Amino acid sequence: MKKPFKILAFLLAWPSLAIATAGADFLLLDLNAKSLAQAGAMGAGSQGLSQLRHNPSSLGQFRRFEASLTHVEAFGEWTHDLLALEEPSSVGNFAVEFQWSRIKPFTYYDANGDEAGTLQAGTQLLGLAWAGRSASKQFGVGLRLKGFLSQLAEYGNWGYAIDIGLDARSKTGLFNVALSLHNLGEQTTFYQYREELPLYFCFSSALESDPSAQLGFRLAADLLSFADSYHPFEIRLGGQASVLKLLQLRAGMRFQSSQWSPSFGGGIKLKFGEISYALMPDNFLGLTHALTLEVWP
Repeated sequence: MKKPFKILAFLLAWPSLAIATAGADFLLLDLNAKSLAQAGAMGAGSQGLSQLRHNPSSLGQFRRFEASLTHVEAFGEWTHDLLALEEPSSVGNFAVEFQWSRIKPFTYYDANGDEAGTLQAGTQLLGLAWAGRSASKQFGVGLRLKGFLSQLAEYGNWGYAIDIGLDARSKTGLFNVALSLHNLGEQTTFYQYREELPLYFCFSSALESDPSAQLGFRLAADLLSFADSYHPFEIRLGGQASVLKLLQLRAGMRFQSSQWSPSFGGGIKLKFGEISYALMPDNFLGLTHALTLEVWP
């Protein structure tokens, strides 16, 4: 059955319509299986690169090199890939990330119902981040700068955004709290429209057991408040259970627009890192799977 021309007109508002409800909503994508399984409740605590998109100050929790590679399949059409690297230095931890999102090319039709060509869409994002900690290791601060490009057929735009994060933890590391501000920036006009970035504030808290314990746990909650009227207030709840420092079981719930959406996943510790998987049945892009490989010395 041929698709009507109005579908093309509808998609030309992408990314605001094809991805969510406001411009550059791909900046809200969570591309790490460890985080996705816990519903994105990752603003506080010590979970490494999986927290980068939720609070840049989390980078300072570990003084080690780390690499992370994630592949996400969403809605049967969208695919996302993320590569992130973290390196400690004498002035804090630095990280770099590259995100590539695209939709499978599809045929669109003109007003007469005849084939008019093939439509392609996608985004690319390059991010740089820094985090430092106090001498006591109990307080941290972080910055993340993102530059991005978007494309739909012959239309495209670009923009930039900054994230700022703060965190504090108890001496034992059991209790963690964090504050972060995301997507301060702007983008150029996209198909005659120039929309604001999805600016939001996040308060996070987490209880985490000693990572060296044979049986460990993590319980976390994030509260998100957006500056625009498009995005509702959001609650994210997540948890993790660790067994023999080898197996990780994860689950989460996200509350948005009067609806709770579950997520599930797990991970297996390796000598050189960890492999994690996540499943989100009710993600806004449809049924979503994610696989992440994290590597560290």
